[in-house]
Amino acid sequence: MNRCCICRADIDPETAPLLTLGGYGNPRYLCDDCARLMDEVMRGTEYSAIDTAMDELASRMENADSDDRVVLNTVTSIFTAATERAEKIKEGTYDFALDDSPIDGEDAPEDLPPELCETEEDRLLDEKEANTSKKWDKVTNWVNLGILLAAIGFLIWHFLR
Repeated sequence: MNRCCICRADIDPETAPLLTLGGYGNPRYLCDDCARLMDEVMRGTEYSAIDTAMDELASRMENADSDDRVVLNTVTSIFTAATERAEKIKEGTYDFALDDSPIDGEDAPEDLPPELCETEEDRLLDEKEANTSKKWDKVTNWVNLGILLAAIGFLIWHFLR
């Protein structure tokens, strides 16, 4: 069972929201409560609600003793942007129209235009290039092995004579 990257609650990775990906593409998921708080941090309309949500998330991370650098860096950058946004909301200078931009694929077109879709020819060309690359890798590996063995043989011959 996977765990929330913020509070360590058990989650189902099939339905859990994604916070970020690690260096090797390892997903960092959120539980529903942390996702709701994170949504409030990023899209809240009241200063006090944003501040409360950030405090709650920080408390959850502290209680879970989270030391995942990827999560810490992501949450820090989100909190930095949210703090600036919350200050503008408090001052009354924030433009809420900026929040209407699509996030995480929302309002994204369901079908890509044909010119952006990968065709069968593209897939075949990619496969052909991959096969050619594998063959060249094998050839260069054998050549490098031959050079290495020749160098070792030369060193042995040089020291034994």
